[in-house]
Amino acid sequence: MAVQDISNNVLALDFFLPWENSGTTPTKNMIQHANWCVLYDALPKGYWFPDLGKGENTPLVLGPKAQVNSSSLIVDIAHVRAVQAHQMHLFLWGWATYDDIFPATDPHRTEFCYEVTDISGTLTVNNPYRVTLTLCDEHNCADAECVKQHASYNYSLKDPCAFK
Repeated sequence: MAVQDISNNVLALDFFLPWENSGTTPTKNMIQHANWCVLYDALPKGYWFPDLGKGENTPLVLGPKAQVNSSSLIVDIAHVRAVQAHQMHLFLWGWATYDDIFPATDPHRTEFCYEVTDISGTLTVNNPYRVTLTLCDEHNCADAECVKQHASYNYSLKDPCAFK
């Protein structure tokens, strides 16, 4: 969604990513966090996907077979245009934790990472544009899969997104 000023100039794009409950019971105590980072290069292999900036953990309610959007990820128009021109890479990642409604069950964790690989169309108000997302090679998992992925993260890497 385009963020615009009072003169209808596009200032940023506001990205939302969907969370979907494919089960037949609601989540309980669901919390999610979403991040973004723009880089000249791809994320390094073994990146640990930290929570960046001043984003907050957002509580959500997700009923059975329902869908809700992640928290807002506002990316300024200069970075968006650089991604559109394929001069930079835009990564969106995050996680959600929740409990089942059943007693004595383990908490759940789901993680995601997407790269915005294309933005087609004219980025002006009232003009259609399309954003193409591609799954990252890492940080797309649930529960025990996430624990396994975390074991391969290189926490000694310099964080290329730390400037944000």
